[in-house]
Amino acid sequence: METIEQLQNEIIDKITEFNEIAEQLKSKQSVSHKNKGSLQWGGGIIGSIQEAREENRLYKMMNEPIIGNKSFYNLCFYIIEGADYMVERQLKIQQQIDKEDKRYYGFVIDIFNCLQIISTAWYNYSPDMADAPITIDKEENVALAPSVKYYSFEPLGKLDAPEQVKAYLKKIKDEDGDIGGGGCFGVLILLITGTASLIGLTCWGISHLFA
Repeated sequence: METIEQLQNEIIDKITEFNEIAEQLKSKQSVSHKNKGSLQWGGGIIGSIQEAREENRLYKMMNEPIIGNKSFYNLCFYIIEGADYMVERQLKIQQQIDKEDKRYYGFVIDIFNCLQIISTAWYNYSPDMADAPITIDKEENVALAPSVKYYSFEPLGKLDAPEQVKAYLKKIKDEDGDIGGGGCFGVLILLITGTASLIGLTCWGISHLFA
């Protein structure tokens, strides 16, 4: 069994890593797959061509490495995995000690703040990509932003947390509770295990598959 000190150090290491990633993201200029410098055509052949080009750019940009070998797409699920990693370690600490011990709540607030910082930095790097509807395996119109928001904070519900954290988790469930009950959860599991494919469908009906 890991000692409390070991568990705390593992949490600290992950918080440090996430804070460093967040700083790198904040240092980068925000990007978009949309061609905002030209006239937007709402329909017809020209509009369809423009939409197809933007979609192609979306899937290309989502898969380009931006932090080390991690892409915007990869980071989404890396954040979610990291949240679960930190929560599981804090939960082990709470299971070993009494509430009166200051280590009981330990890093709960630190984990919460860390997730706020990195999820915001990830989103601000490209709000357009974060909110864009994409196709993952057979699941259509999946936006990454709601998944990051819901599934990165949802693990905190396993902990005995301070009231401000509980209030935020309730707010997320009230606003985005449908995410937790929808088919997107199955896609999330596939993505975290590395078995799902990111698929873009152009207006010509051609599929673009990225590893």
